[in-house]
Amino acid sequence: AGGGEVRVEKDEADKFRAAASDGILIRAGKTIEKPAEGAREFRGMSLRDLAIECVARAGRVNAHRLDDDTLFREAMTPDSQFAGVLSNAVNKTMATAYRTAQTTYQRWTGRGSVRDFKAATHYQISEAGDLLHMTQNGEFKFDEMRDQGVNKAVATFGRAFGFTRQAFINDDLDILTRIPEAYVRAARRGINRLVYRMLGTNPVIFDGQQLFAAAHNNVAAQGGNISVQTVGAGRQAMRTQRNLRGNEILNIGPRFIIVPAARETEAQQFLSNTIVPTTQANVNPFIGTLEPIADGELDALVAQGNPFPWFLAADPADVDTIEVTYLNGDDMPKLESQVGFDFLGIKWRIYIDYGVTVLDYRGLYMNPGA
Repeated sequence: AGGGEVRVEKDEADKFRAAASDGILIRAGKTIEKPAEGAREFRGMSLRDLAIECVARAGRVNAHRLDDDTLFREAMTPDSQFAGVLSNAVNKTMATAYRTAQTTYQRWTGRGSVRDFKAATHYQISEAGDLLHMTQNGEFKFDEMRDQGVNKAVATFGRAFGFTRQAFINDDLDILTRIPEAYVRAARRGINRLVYRMLGTNPVIFDGQQLFAAAHNNVAAQGGNISVQTVGAGRQAMRTQRNLRGNEILNIGPRFIIVPAARETEAQQFLSNTIVPTTQANVNPFIGTLEPIADGELDALVAQGNPFPWFLAADPADVDTIEVTYLNGDDMPKLESQVGFDFLGIKWRIYIDYGVTVLDYRGLYMNPGA
């Protein structure tokens, strides 16, 4: 009959796997917004109880009478539901942990994508030449624009961990929750560290100059604390940056003030609007226009006794600065599992493909601090 609604239902195995994995996470104390139907029926089951349920569903008679070693071997076949339930629980744990990781780089860096592991070239196109006044019989003069290429590439970063016979016998849920969470946080932390190392070590970039250099007009001649005057000088330097040919003034405005943890309180005080100025000279024009970002990765890059620098950065939607590039745009760590003959249990490997590249210096400014 026409107009009938077609519905695709999950099969029984999928429903069981979703409910059982959510039941594991609930028992481990994890918050799940919308548990799968039936999940709460599994939250009181030990891993042994769950393995018995899985092998019984596969047709094993008297599964509850099996000793731990036999039960574990039968539950750990490559196509077993038990292995699928465990992997599903690990995947959900990873996804939740990745969303809540305490990193700051994603607030101010750009995000890019490449199709493979080969070096890809990111081109900056120069401004067009000014339009010339034409006489009645004048010829149009040809204008050739410039470009500047920056190579960027991604690499793979990963680790492996596993669920063993001992973890099964000990009913150890940490292997399925806390350990994946730790590796996911490590993945995010690795990106965060690399971004701030790129910012804080002042590396030589694509044009042979250091990222922050007098030739780039993006570093204070003399270090100072955060103030209207010093931030204003940084804003002026960013506003007056020019495009590749030097004809176009870019008028870049700072959106973020990036500081090490040692300067976090100073930045917060600078941007606080709780103090009402009594004179026009004391007005802070940056309140409400600059967003503070503090990250302890910058502190680790400062040698003992040296002043802590601070930085201004433009909005990545306005101008390129530092980009985190992912393979095919996928920023989520991937998980693969294997039930192996030489490993009594299940192995997982977690990996992510990314790279960090300075695309342009014009949207960044550094004050060495005082």
